[in-house]
Amino acid sequence: MNTGRYIYFAGLVVLLSVIGCSRKKDKFINRNFHALTTKYNILYNGYLALEAGKLELETTYQDNYWEILPVERMQEKDAVLLPGQQKNANFEKAEEKATKAIQKHSMNIGGREKNSQIDEAFLLLGKARYYDQRMIPAMEAFNYVLKKYPTGSDIVDAKIWREKVNIRLDNNELALTNLKKIFKRNTVEEQEHADARAMMAEAYINLRYYDSAVTALSMAADLTKKNEERGRYLFILGQLYNKLGKTAKANATFDKVIGLNRKSPRVYMINAYIQKARNFDWNRGDRNALLGMLEKLAKNRENRPYLDLIYHELGNWYLNTDNINVAADFYNMSLANKGADRFLNAQNYMRLAEMQFNDVAYKQAGKYYDSTLINLNENTKLYRSIKKKRDNLDDVIYFEDVARVNDSILAVVAMNDDEKTTYFQRIIDDIEAQRAADEEKRRLEALKLANDAKSKGKSSSFYFYNESTVLFGVNEFQRKWGERQLEDEWRLSNKNTISEEELKKQQEDTDVAGTEDILTLDYYFNQVPSDSLVIDSIGHARNYAYYQLGLIYYAKFKEYRLASKRLEEMLASNPDENLILPAEYNLYKIYLEIVPYKAEQIKNKIISEHPNSRYALLLQNPYAEIKDDANSPDQVMDFYVRLFDDEAYWLILEQIDEDIAAFSGEPIMSKLEMMKASTIGRLRGLAAYKEALNYVALNYPASEEGKQALTLLQGIIRTLEQQKFAEDTPDKEGEVTPWKWVFTYDSAGRGNVEAFKAAVEETIKNAEKPELYANITFSYDVYDEYTGFFVIHGLRSKAEIKLFKKLLTDAKDLQIPDHSFFITSGNYTILQIHKNLKEYKEPNLP
Repeated sequence: MNTGRYIYFAGLVVLLSVIGCSRKKDKFINRNFHALTTKYNILYNGYLALEAGKLELETTYQDNYWEILPVERMQEKDAVLLPGQQKNANFEKAEEKATKAIQKHSMNIGGREKNSQIDEAFLLLGKARYYDQRMIPAMEAFNYVLKKYPTGSDIVDAKIWREKVNIRLDNNELALTNLKKIFKRNTVEEQEHADARAMMAEAYINLRYYDSAVTALSMAADLTKKNEERGRYLFILGQLYNKLGKTAKANATFDKVIGLNRKSPRVYMINAYIQKARNFDWNRGDRNALLGMLEKLAKNRENRPYLDLIYHELGNWYLNTDNINVAADFYNMSLANKGADRFLNAQNYMRLAEMQFNDVAYKQAGKYYDSTLINLNENTKLYRSIKKKRDNLDDVIYFEDVARVNDSILAVVAMNDDEKTTYFQRIIDDIEAQRAADEEKRRLEALKLANDAKSKGKSSSFYFYNESTVLFGVNEFQRKWGERQLEDEWRLSNKNTISEEELKKQQEDTDVAGTEDILTLDYYFNQVPSDSLVIDSIGHARNYAYYQLGLIYYAKFKEYRLASKRLEEMLASNPDENLILPAEYNLYKIYLEIVPYKAEQIKNKIISEHPNSRYALLLQNPYAEIKDDANSPDQVMDFYVRLFDDEAYWLILEQIDEDIAAFSGEPIMSKLEMMKASTIGRLRGLAAYKEALNYVALNYPASEEGKQALTLLQGIIRTLEQQKFAEDTPDKEGEVTPWKWVFTYDSAGRGNVEAFKAAVEETIKNAEKPELYANITFSYDVYDEYTGFFVIHGLRSKAEIKLFKKLLTDAKDLQIPDHSFFITSGNYTILQIHKNLKEYKEPNLP
């Protein structure tokens, strides 16, 4: 009976397939065959692929809970894909199914579509393209549905999706206008209503109309039948209330998210708790209740995936209650459990960096800031702010190290012999104690290995079978000999042959070399400087470091108390006279921020003791146009720039040292020193330039000029040092080699050279074919303080040199100066850089 029924139905299917496969006949069987095949085969599988793609998107999409979430999750537009890789293969499959349904089952007869499922196929096609971020093709698919099926059952869905495309194309106002029309002209089901309101909220958020977004999203959250959507909409609603400053409403909305519990994804509930913690009122709120809430979240096993977030908030709680050490522990625990939220990682590192900075552990703070930057987007304002602070921290680390080391040296210098003995003996005792501890640790490790080997039955009398003896031997060897290569005569520092007695002596010396010296008092006493000039130099460097630290803390970090402390320490340490006044003036500006009465005291002191100084003028009339003063830093710098552009290098060197001394301690000092270095380079060559740059780099490491000097020393200067004069080569046919004819003159001979130039110009003008010399140009170049060059440019080959030289030699009333030479353009550049005229050998020319 059953077998017969199956045979009957199979035969019916075959018959319908044969009869109904034609898409050109408007018959009942044809229409229903193609409609059923489209709906229950192709479109069914297409929508399965679409839902799989959406599920994959939801599970892989990383929401940024530090900002207002997007109402709808979407793949990143600029995601980097490997060749041949698809953003989401399921959406491509859904599009293929929709296309197949249209191509194989469309029944367009007489201009009308007879397959009732084709509008659904176009709708699927548009959705697949939308999720694949191909918005224009998606728009075409939705518009086709709206145009061809204006009375179809999917018309509202198509309209909503078209406006979703408009929102993605940033046509937010148009989308809002069209979405509002839906409610006036169509009967809208509850879920479609929720979808439309959610998209309106998305458009309002994009336009920053947050009040309107709140209204639309509230309706969407009430109308949607999907708990996942309700949880997301409510969370975004809480974020919008926070954005509008309505904290109480925000917390009430986050409570609704928490109330959904397992009906909605847990990530929304956890972040709702976190948002409430961030909204906490530290002046009036119950701090213990907040701590209890966070600790309860941390203990719940279901919240393990979110421990990084919970621990971070616990760190914030302890930081706000001044439990710095406990806060640091929680930030580190957050990092130990870190997930994909890089901004959260950056926040942890930034908090730890600030703690280290406040604890004067600047090197460690720098490392934490480095980690912060790695986890931040380079195009954000926060990244640029942290990067600037990190760069400034390099200067702090440098000067703090200088101050610390020099303070220690000066403190030891100030001790008497008994105090030095006690101090150094303490150091020796610490070294010996550490060595004993290290030796004991190695012994215990060897013993442990030996016991482990015995317990495993691996003990053996053979040396290399016993792990403990091998480890002990390795440790002893490294302690005695250090790291040695596997080679003959490995014990020797050199490979020269020595006698057996010398070898034995060397072995004995090796046992104590580099170790016993530091365990003697003489070693340390010999390190203490005794020369007054050296001690003074250490003091000057320490005071300058304190001065720079005061300026950096004040100007770059706004750390007023640290800044004032460093400047006060400098002023109490017998500083150079030229640092006192600028330090006091900066201290005045700092105390204006924290201790106004002290600022007034310093102001009165500067005015009374230095009435004619620039600082006194600023204090008496802060609105005076100091920059217009001929002696102001800006005007002085402009003066030297003009001299440099005019190649008046000797004038710069005559005056600049006086101005450097006058502006001692001010930021312009490094600029003047860099100007001096550049001038020295132009007059005296690369070696002198390198020495001057080295001075700037060492003495002004925190300034832009100091950093620029260091960059030049490590880069282009090293390259230029390798340059040598190129050897002369024969002219090749068609090849142009620029040459120069250079005439030397001293400072008193410029007038004679100018007369020669005028005569040359006249000779060219009167030549039989003046066009042959159209490329000839002239210049006066500085060589050094005493010598100048008159240069004829534009000679492009040895043949042109011969022709031009003959023209001048044959000219009447034109006397060619005796001191001249020919040189290629490349060699002339080297000559001016290195100032090595004596080394230049002129080639043999016609």
